[in-house]
Amino acid sequence: MISKYYSNLFSHWNNKNRIHDYRRQKQWFFAISSFSKVISRDRFRQIHRYLHFCNDTAAIPRGNKGCDKLFKVHMLLDDLCLKFRNLYKPKRDICIDESMIHFKERISFRQFIPSKRTKFGIKAWVMAESATGYISEFLIYTGKDIDGLQHRNLAGTVVRQLTEHILKQGYHLYLDNYYTKVGLLEHLYGNKLYATGTARVDRSQFHKEIITKTK
Repeated sequence: MISKYYSNLFSHWNNKNRIHDYRRQKQWFFAISSFSKVISRDRFRQIHRYLHFCNDTAAIPRGNKGCDKLFKVHMLLDDLCLKFRNLYKPKRDICIDESMIHFKERISFRQFIPSKRTKFGIKAWVMAESATGYISEFLIYTGKDIDGLQHRNLAGTVVRQLTEHILKQGYHLYLDNYYTKVGLLEHLYGNKLYATGTARVDRSQFHKEIITKTK
């Protein structure tokens, strides 16, 4: 409850337009004194100016094969996934679905999904525990590719990558019809990862005998 309260506090009435506004002291009602107690203004600006998560010389130029749109933050994202896996072990029932990270600035892979609560932002595929919603794995959608490589079966590739660390552990995975394909289900079952999902009746790999048509 406390973390949820502070999240709402910072994201609504105390949201600032610029970073240095969080350290302004003249308007005492909107001042956040805790920031200045942790680190000085000049020290924060210095760290913020030079903070970097990658070696730019190793980046593959845009337009070339293997270009990674998340290159500048990929090391940070990988570290977060590792921390999520190590800090908590999900219970048996898990699910995979897409989620939206609120973002309205200019970026080549920003998405608009009207059916989502957050309509504009960065789309991410997440694997979460069904009981608590705890996310143990995630992938950022940057277009019809993953890690800079094109994939024809994007849904299957997403599930395979999200579940590669929990194979043969007896988990039960729940999916929607976007991911439910015979080849993927066979792969999961062969690795002792059981799956349940809704299915589209027009899938070519499903036998006609198991399809029930509604009148």
